[in-house]
Formats: sequence, structure tokens, C-alpha cells
Amino acid sequence: MRSSHESRAERFERERRRRKIVALVLLLLLLLALGYSAYYFSANRRLPIADVLPDALAEVQPPRYLFSITGQGGSRLDDVVGLAYRGTRVYVVNFATRTVRVFDRDGRYLFEFNAVDGGVLKNPVHLATDSKGQVWVTDRRLRSLFVFDADGHYLRKFSPGAAIEASWTPLAVAFDEKGRLLVTDVGVTTEHRVHVFDQAGKHVVTFGKTGQVAYDQDDPGSFYFPNGIAGYRDLVYVADGDNRRIQVFDLAGRFQRFVATSGVPRGVAMDDTGRLYVADALAHQIDVYTSEGDKVVRFGEQGVGTGQFSFPNDVALDGTGRIYITDRENDQVQVWAWPVAEAPVELARKYPWAAAAACCLPPLFLLVPLLRRRRKYVVTHDFVEALVADGQVREMDGTGLEWLVPVAEHPQYVDRVEDGVDLGELLVAEEHSPSDAADLQARLEVDGRTAVLLAIARRVKRLATTDEELRKSAVLLGIDVYGPEEFLRRHGRRR
Repeated sequence: MRSSHESRAERFERERRRRKIVALVLLLLLLLALGYSAYYFSANRRLPIADVLPDALAEVQPPRYLFSITGQGGSRLDDVVGLAYRGTRVYVVNFATRTVRVFDRDGRYLFEFNAVDGGVLKNPVHLATDSKGQVWVTDRRLRSLFVFDADGHYLRKFSPGAAIEASWTPLAVAFDEKGRLLVTDVGVTTEHRVHVFDQAGKHVVTFGKTGQVAYDQDDPGSFYFPNGIAGYRDLVYVADGDNRRIQVFDLAGRFQRFVATSGVPRGVAMDDTGRLYVADALAHQIDVYTSEGDKVVRFGEQGVGTGQFSFPNDVALDGTGRIYITDRENDQVQVWAWPVAEAPVELARKYPWAAAAACCLPPLFLLVPLLRRRRKYVVTHDFVEALVADGQVREMDGTGLEWLVPVAEHPQYVDRVEDGVDLGELLVAEEHSPSDAADLQARLEVDGRTAVLLAIARRVKRLATTDEELRKSAVLLGIDVYGPEEFLRRHGRRR
């Protein structure tokens, strides 16, 4: 036992020395930066960052909540899903009544419609407006895309061509800035794909296939319920909802890149400057990205209060800075707007070196105390057993990480030693919130043990497991997940 204690003491001493070295390196960098600043000031009588991108270095202010559109009496909104904006009107799919309800931009009810070709809409979901003011509505049950005029009068059913129409079920719909029609299709035979049509409605290309992925960077071109679509500068942005990502393609259907999201992306919209707005249903917020996929800002949170969302489903823009969001479970359309003269800036796009110089000094001071913080991971039994079986369990010890297990699972590790590692000492019993676990169990339809693990992992933001189903649930909650190979690659000792 003495040698074991000495070994642990040696590891702690080695870790202490490592921290000192890192701190000294950071201090040296700080002194170099200060020295250069002093030299520059003596030569130019100003700091080197004083007038470089002053606006870009300021924090981007998120949009602000203005008001909600709820309707009144017989026009009250209930279970809202898709929406679109055109002129001064807000078109909203009110799923409870299977109608499209129309309001002015200040929330006053105007009229509603649902009559189509001798019948009525059955399961309307998404809608879009074209340059003529016509309203295009998808209906999953009728497997059709219907066209109405601005006042809700039925005009026609769009025909994508016989080959496509035989099996399609259009879901999301949008027009790009050049008038091309973009449609996601979940198919009567579960063919999840994207169709592009020109301004005359002629089919241009179809791309994509059905596929559910474990990791958001897997299998580009595979979709699992693509719930949103938008176009910008000859690119197509697809909200690959149940795969928890945005995929970007060119007009020939060639994959360009992924955009990582906060949870489950639903409706998307692009503004004239190329900012991408994403309604994230499970994160209960709206995320704003650059056209390249860098996150600019997010706004909203889960709840029933002012400016809070409960499963936001779609987003639309009016061109004046207003943002309209269907807040599905709260039965309303929320209206937000950018602060006056506020525009999200792609930080340091033009002068990245200057922005880095401007931002580096305060973090240098902050990083030193942060070095002493121990990162926490929730670890599952299968993960531990996988490392034990592979002879790698010692890699969990001496890393400076704190390994958490639910209180109920800790007794199985007490007095168990594997490869010289006392698992009862290494693993820390962690309490969980019963209310959080109950909420997750109901929302995600998982068992009690899984809900407890997720409740703890959501708090620390990290989970180590080999369970693919647990991984999927954790990713939906924004938790970073590591398998044994990922952990060893990231934290294992280099030999």
C-alpha cells in the first residue's frame, strides 16, 4: 500500500509541476504582449488595438423580445407549427384547427383559410411565400404542396413531376433569393431527401437519402426528418432535425459542410446579409449563425414566461429586423427584433490578428486559476468495464479529471481494485435532482437509470459511455459524449 501512496503522491507532484510550467509560459506571453504594447505606444502614442475594429470587438447584443401574437376568442392560436411573412402579413399554421391563420405585423387577426380543391387541409405543416405574394403550404397527410393567393384563395396543387409525386411527402418549403423552390421530402416510403426546382417550377435536382447517424459529422447527405430549409447565394441549408445538425449543399446537391446545432433544429431562415436563424426545439432557443456556420448569438430559454419558449418550431423574418417564431407548446408567435443599429458582426473577419491581440490579455489572467479546476465526467459502468477489459483503466487515474457515478451505482466499485487502481476511490458518488430526472424520463421516454445519468451529465456537460442509445439522448441535450477511443485519444498518456 505504501508504494501505491507514493505513486499517487508522485503523480500529484508531477501535475503540480506541469501547472507551474503552463503558468510560467502564460506569464511569459503576457510579458511579451505588454512589452510590445509599450514599444508601440512609445512610437505611436497610442495602443496597437485602440482603433482597430471597435464595433467588431464589442459584444453582439442579442435580439430583444417585443410581444406575442396569440389571437383571441375563436382566432386564438393553438399548436402552431410553420409560419411565413410577406408584405405586412404573418401567415401561421394553426395545427389544432388544420388552418392557416393570418395576422398583421402587429398581431391583429385578419382571416384564415384551409379550402383546397374540393376539400380542406388535413395536416398542414410548413409554408412559404414567393415573390408574387403567393402562399405555398405543405400537407403531410395529403402528401401535397398547395398554392394560395395572398388572401388565402386556393389556386392549384404544385406538381413536382410524375416520378417524384408518386412517392413524395413534402415537409419544409422555401424560396431562395433568386426564386428557386426548395422542398424537403420525407416520402411515403421514408425517402428523406431534398428537391430543387427553378423559377418556373421545373425540376432541377434531387439529392439525399434516409439515414440516422450517431455523430453529427457522420454520413453527409443522409437525412432523418429534414424539418427546415433555406437558400442563400446558390447554397441550400437543410435542417436535418433528428440528426441534430444543419447540412449545406450547392445547387447540384454536392455536400459542402455541416453546421453543429444546440439540439434539434426545426425551421430555418436566412436574412439578406447571410445570417442563418435556427429554431431549436429541444434547446428551446433560437441560434443565429454566419453563412459559414459560426455561431453569432442565441436568444430565448425554456419556460412559459415572457420571452421564453416551449419547443419553438419555425422562424421567419420581415426584412426590417423583426424575427417571428412559432412557440408551439405556448400556443403563440413570439416577435423579437434586433436592437436599434445592432447587427451581428463576424468577429475579426477582416482583421483577425488585431482582434486576437485585443482579446488575449484578459483571458491570460483568467486561465491561470482555471488551470486548477478539475473537469468532471459522468461515467457509465459499460465505459469502465471497457477500459478494464482493454487494460486501460489506469488511464482514468492521474489525469486530473473527476469521475462521477450515480450514488446508487457507487457501491459496486467499493473495494474493487483493477490494475492497481482503486475504483471506489477513483469514482465519486454524485447526487442527482429527482425532478430533473423525472422530467427527462417523461420527455425522452427513457428508463429511470438513464434519466438519472442524463440529469447529472446535463449539469457537468460531459459523459463517458459506450451505449449508443444513451449517446444519442445525451447529444440531444447538448452534452459532450466520449467513448473509450475518444477519451484515450484526448486524455491518454502518450507513450
